[in-house]
This record gives sequence, structure tokens and C-alpha cells, in this order.
Amino acid sequence: MNLTDEKLYQLCKFYGDQALKWRQKFCGLLPEVYKRKLYERKGFFSIFEFAKKLAGLSEDHVRRILNVEKNLQ
Repeated sequence: MNLTDEKLYQLCKFYGDQALKWRQKFCGLLPEVYKRKLYERKGFFSIFEFAKKLAGLSEDHVRRILNVEKNLQ
């Protein structure tokens, strides 16, 4: 791969932005996954294991997402 530093930087920014976008979308699904207990039906021990294995989220991050959802209701 023969990229200039600027092109490499632009690709890093683009892929980073895309990763953030998809991670945010995944996070938006977690409250419904938790409510339906989908993680159990798919063989995961907990919502935390589900989020970590599928999206690399920490337990603390998942707790914050679920607590925010609970507080909004």
C-alpha cells in the first residue's frame, strides 16, 4: 500500500468516524436487547458478555447505557 501521510490520516479519520457511528447504533439497541433478554436466548451469560463480545463495550459503559434508559422512562 503506497499512501501519503495525508491520505493515511484521512482514511484513519473516516474509519474512526464510521466505527463511532456503528458503535452508537449498537448502544442504542442495548436497552431493547436487555428488555427482551435476547442475550440469554443467544447463549450469552449476561448483557455485559453480549456487549463485550459483539462490540467491545466495557461493563461500565453498558451499565451507564442501561441506567440512562431507565432514568429516561
